[in-house]
This record gives sequence, structure tokens and C-alpha cells, in this order.
Amino acid sequence: MSLGMILLRRNDAGEARNCENNMKRSRKSMLRKRKIFLSRSLDLLLTTICSLILVYHVYHSVHRLYIGQTKLISDVQPTNKVVFPAFTVCPTFASYSFNEEVFQAFNTSKRDFVFESNFKNNGSDPRYIFLKATYELTEILQFVELQFITEKIKETNIRIRPGDESKYAHWTQMSTVNFGRCYELKFTNKTLKSPIMSIIFRGYINFYVFIHHPGQYHHIDTATKIIAKIKMRTYVDTTYEISNTESTNPNCKSKMDYDFSGCINNETNKKLVDTFGCSVPFLDNSDQSCISDNSTFVESLNKMFKLLIRNAQFSLCGMPCVTIDVFMGLPNYDNDNSNQSFTKIYLRTGVRVKTSTYDYTFFTMIAEVGGTSGLLLGISLIHIFINAKNFVLWKSNQK
Repeated sequence: MSLGMILLRRNDAGEARNCENNMKRSRKSMLRKRKIFLSRSLDLLLTTICSLILVYHVYHSVHRLYIGQTKLISDVQPTNKVVFPAFTVCPTFASYSFNEEVFQAFNTSKRDFVFESNFKNNGSDPRYIFLKATYELTEILQFVELQFITEKIKETNIRIRPGDESKYAHWTQMSTVNFGRCYELKFTNKTLKSPIMSIIFRGYINFYVFIHHPGQYHHIDTATKIIAKIKMRTYVDTTYEISNTESTNPNCKSKMDYDFSGCINNETNKKLVDTFGCSVPFLDNSDQSCISDNSTFVESLNKMFKLLIRNAQFSLCGMPCVTIDVFMGLPNYDNDNSNQSFTKIYLRTGVRVKTSTYDYTFFTMIAEVGGTSGLLLGISLIHIFINAKNFVLWKSNQK
């Protein structure tokens, strides 16, 4: 074989090897590009999924925060450690609220004076007539007796007489259009050192005992009452719950918890004076009562007064944050030979306190979103470590 043929065959063999090597390199390059493409596609898919999860969680968290979900925290505490209700004594409406003879003596009537708000009389001050026609506390009540749960024998019973300066209780007079003058009984801290087991009210006439949060007699929801009737004894089991919505109700005002009635009285009087230049005698701070022969004026005065004192309460003063819900059992009655009225209220020594709080707060949202972000970041870091490991192995194989 000639030298030229040998060289030609060697060249052909070299070209074949080069071609084969090129094909191998091309195949490896294609595989590498495919792996890179798949890796980038996986990265994009993982990033998209993580981003969607994070966006959804943020949206869901913001939505929960916006709607303001709340929850109640309930706890039972002894009555001497929490708000204790006030007891307001009022003459019964039917016959005892006002003295008709007093109105007649001043050339007016109960119908005109009380129901029609027509205060025209023989020239006397309507507020003076109102005070004369209604009852003093000493004319309604003989005494209030408290029975305690305590180991000290001398402190098991305390009797409070109206009109006496007492270290155990305070009386507050309140004027009303339906019951004349009522009297709110609030106990001092000295009284509430031990749980009160029962309260006895003994009086001279028929009267109601309203149970409510201290300072909230005029609240529209204050309707729970017990009657004490002459020649009859009334016994009733009572319990109550305390509700606190201060942290979840932006419309409530904590200063109204103990001064709601005072605010209603003052604001109603102010509105009437601003509108008519005078007021009605059914308000404690009324200085000048309206007297007019104009029936339209009298009707407007009466209508506005009743609207303010009942229907427009929350627009005048706002809502209290802490309220009391009272629950009573069926009353038991017994005959009493004495010419006096009597009612005994049995109280539970423990009451339920319900506090309303937000179930989902801003800090809860930050914690949840932060936790989700941390989880997704952890997944991303693991994926980065896997890619780094694959890159190192690929470099090692190339060597």
C-alpha cells in the first residue's frame, strides 16, 4: 500500500474520531442546556408558587384584621372583687308616683303636669311643685339590710337606714317623669369586703327595686325590677353578668360607665334650653321650667323631651363600655300581716365577667405573615443548596 493511501486512511480515521467527539460534546451540551432550562423552569415555578402562597396569606390576614373578629374571655369572680350593681328604689307607677292632691292645690293636675308637660299653674315654680308632689326617700323606705358571707359574726348583717350618713352606702336622688323621684343605692368599698348573700328592702308604700350598673339607671336597657308590695313579702333569686367591650367597641366611652345617667340628665337639659330657652322639672339640674299657653309649643317641648331622654341616649352621651345583664328566677310571694312592703333579693356569690377582645390583631397578622415568609424562605434556601450541590458535582465530573 502506498504511503499516500496510508496517510489518507489516517486522516479519515482522525476525522471520524473528531466527528464522534464533536457529536459527544454536542450531546453533552444539549443535556446541560436542558438541565439548565429545567432548573430555571423549576426555580420559576417554585418562586411563583411561593409568591402566590405569600400573597394569598397576606390578603387573608389583612381581611381578617379588617373585619375585626372578636372573642369573649369569660371568668367567674366573687361579687366583692368586681363591679357590684346599684339598686334604685322608685315608687310604683300606678298610684304612688305622684300625689294628685298636691297638683290640685297648685291649680293643675297630674295629667297636665306629667303627661302633657303643661306646667301652667297658680304661679309657682314647676320644679317646686314636682318636689312637693313626689316622695322623699324616708317616705318610701324604712331600711335596707345586707347579709354577708363572713366568719365575723358582728359583720354578718348591716342595716342601712335612708337619710342617715352611712359609711356603707351612698344614696343619689334622680328625677324621672314616670316614677317621680327615685333613689339610687351604691355601696362603698368598705361594704364589699365580703360577698353579699342577700339584700332586704323594707318600705312604707309599694315600690320597685331596679338592678343595674352603678350610674346607669337612665340606660334604655335598665328594665329589670322587683316589686315590693304592702302586706306581701317577695323573694327572688338573682344573678348578673358583667360585659366589658372597651377594647373592641370604638363607640363606647369608659367615662360613661359610672356617669351615664348624669350625662343624660345634663345633655337633655342643655338641648331643651338651647331649643326652647327653658326646660322641664323632671331633670335634676333644671333651673327654669317652660310655662306657656301655646299648645304647639308645649307639644313640641314634650315630644323633644321624651325623644331625648329615651331614644337619643347614645347620640347624646355615647355608650358605656361596661354594662351589667341581670337574670332573675321566678319570684315567690308570701302574705305579710304588717302594713309594710318587703322584698328579699338573693344573690350568687360568684358572677361571670365577659371581656370582649379582638381575636385577630395587627401583631397576630405580622407574626403569621412573618412565619409564612420564613417558611417559604426556608424552602428557597433548601433549593439553592441543592442547585449549588449539583453545580459542584457537575464541575467535578468535567475534570
